[in-house]
Amino acid sequence: MDWSEVTARVVELLATFKQVVDINVSGKLECKTQTQEYAQFCDLHLPARNSILQIDDNGYEFQQGLEITPQGNQHENTIKNNWNSLMK
Repeated sequence: MDWSEVTARVVELLATFKQVVDINVSGKLECKTQTQEYAQFCDLHLPARNSILQIDDNGYEFQQGLEITPQGNQHENTIKNNWNSLMK
């Protein structure tokens, strides 16, 4: 793929939810839906190929592709920092 093939980029933030049981102020059990975490997605639109390439922050293998952050500084080598660098 050549970057010139990309005509649009759409970045999304998708929440995942879980069911939890909590004790409310009156001491009774209460079922709730809480946000568990957020997943970030990026869609690259490739109309010449009739395709949309979708990548996500938890599925992308940052260590297998291009070096986007210096490997020497381990505290900066997080999924969040890698994802933000990739999006730039």
